[in-house]
Amino acid sequence: MKKTIFFPVAFGFIMLLSQACGETSTPAASDAGTAELQATETNSTASSETEGFFTEEVPGTELTRVFREDKDGNIVEDGFLKNGIKQGPWLTYERVFIYPKSLTHYENGIVNGIYMEFTTSGQVALQAVYRNNQLNGPWSRYKGGRMEASAYYKDGELHGVYKEFMPLFGRLQKEIHYKNGQQDGLYRYYDDEGRITMEYMYEKGEKVSGGIVDPPREPETTEE
Repeated sequence: MKKTIFFPVAFGFIMLLSQACGETSTPAASDAGTAELQATETNSTASSETEGFFTEEVPGTELTRVFREDKDGNIVEDGFLKNGIKQGPWLTYERVFIYPKSLTHYENGIVNGIYMEFTTSGQVALQAVYRNNQLNGPWSRYKGGRMEASAYYKDGELHGVYKEFMPLFGRLQKEIHYKNGQQDGLYRYYDDEGRITMEYMYEKGEKVSGGIVDPPREPETTEE
């Protein structure tokens, strides 16, 4: 068990990462209407929260640090309990403890605040915000340090503009407007030069007009 050396390193990392991310008011989606990111199961009893975990008190606080190891003694999950309930940042790891796999924030056993996923090289792969176990706020997915997609959620539903970006150029490739989980507004595709090649209009989830734009046209400019 690697508790003695690991604890100060992990605790410091969790606190620094928590402070850095806590000020961000900011999920993956293979399709604009279906978020891959799901809330972690919560509200378990105190006994189930610590089952299979090592525990140790955090001096000077009401927190108990709990962590779980794999068969080789590597930390795979690390977090805190307050009165037997998940509280604050929780980290998961894949295989060897170098970079975390995910970071989830809890308040009284409920997912609240920033949620992040990381690549094996430590880059951010996904960032989202939860409120009461539901996606609520900005959401973004990354690959190789470049944003692949962005969206906004309200009470667990897409609300606002969902965007996808070209992997090589970083230019906007697709945008879909949502309102309370339904497509509502423009649905557009863009070519490599930023011109609109396909455009539809939706109202309350139903397509009402649109089609292929031939020849492609430049997007409208908004004057301030």
